This record gives sequence, structure tokens and C-alpha cells, in this order.
Amino acid sequence: VAGGSHSGEHLSSAEKYDPDTDTWEAIAPMSVPRKWFGFVACRGYLYAIGGESEDDSLLDSCERYDPKKNAWEPIESLRAARNGLAAVTDAQEQHIWAIGGASGSPGESYHEQYPVKCVECLDIDDVGPGNWTNDEGGSDLPFAVDGFCAAVFDDRIWIFGGSRTSSSYDTHSTVLVTQFDEK
Repeated sequence: VAGGSHSGEHLSSAEKYDPDTDTWEAIAPMSVPRKWFGFVACRGYLYAIGGESEDDSLLDSCERYDPKKNAWEPIESLRAARNGLAAVTDAQEQHIWAIGGASGSPGESYHEQYPVKCVECLDIDDVGPGNWTNDEGGSDLPFAVDGFCAAVFDDRIWIFGGSRTSSSYDTHSTVLVTQFDEK
């Protein structure tokens, strides 16, 4: 568990759960307090992607947690700042996709932001993460969406729910299945 907000305060704190002892333990906090960000595990690291900062600005910054060092380190920023996005990885853990979310101008409230179709891909190899592109896995989403869930199943990215308009109250029961390229 990492980030989020509590009583209006954006959090950088993070915790891990030990099922053997049924206990939670604090780990190093993220370097940036963030909420509404993409979060995914890949190749033994946790990745925090984009989101919203303490001053309600959209974030393009990304960082990853190394459990061996109990430390977060910055990685390449997204090409487009956004919150409400989802993050997934393929079964071979060679790519991380940052999908959809909401964008807007700095200082705009969440209700003034608009969903986006953007899909960015981060290549992961033995040396670490590369740069965000939208080359691997094809094109943007067929429609803009934020505040949704995503998962990889049967070599496809599945997207469920979310909002397709700037009003967070206008939700749709969306099921979108898109196949990614297993290069």
C-alpha cells in the first residue's frame, strides 16, 4: 500500500503486508506524496506512476521501490502528466503500460480535467527501465477513460469501469479488451 490521501493530506507513506504474521510494516516513503497514480509490480520492484501532487497538480514523475535497499528511486517521467491512470505489465515483465487517466492544465480541479486515450509503454530489461514511448503494444485507447481498473489476462489488457467524461459522476460500465504485442 502506498500514497493516497487521508483527511485531505496527500501521502508518501508506504507499507508492506506479511501474511505469515498477519502484520503490516512501514517501508521507506515515496519521494513524492501522490494520489490517484498507477501502481504496478514488475521484476521485483514496485512502480508509482504519475498521479496528483500535494498542490493538486498532475504529475508526470515516476519512481520505483527497491525492496533490497528499502528505497525509492526516480525513473523516467511520463510523456504526459496525468492522474486516474492504470498500470499493468505483461507476463514476461518486459513492459509496463501506463493507460488512460485524466489530464488538464496545472491548478485545475479534478472536475475540470478530462479523460485521455493515452497509452505509454516503458521497456524493462535486465539493466532497468528505459524511456516511456507509445511504440510497443500499438495505439492509444479507442476512447478516453479515467478512474478505471485494468488487468492483464490471456495476453490481453482488460479495462473495466471508469469515467469517459470530465464529470466524475458520469461513469460507464466499460469492458474494453485490447491485445498487446508480445515482441
